[in-house]
Amino acid sequence: MQRHPGHYGPDVQHALFMVWHAANRICAKGLIPFLPTLIEALERHEHLHLTEECRRQLLAMSAATADRLLRSQRKLG
Repeated sequence: MQRHPGHYGPDVQHALFMVWHAANRICAKGLIPFLPTLIEALERHEHLHLTEECRRQLLAMSAATADRLLRSQRKLG
């Protein structure tokens, strides 16, 4: 089932921003394949705390959706 950007809550968006910053703000297409590794590392080092639902949504996210969600952060600089 495809999810629309409006269906991702602030917790999912915040987690995506944190992972994106940890990956040196790479493009979403490059970020998505590394999400499992990055999420695991950030959780292991206690920089990120996700619910199972949040983790599931992040790992199911498409690059296009991630790109849309990250657009506002890119504008900030």
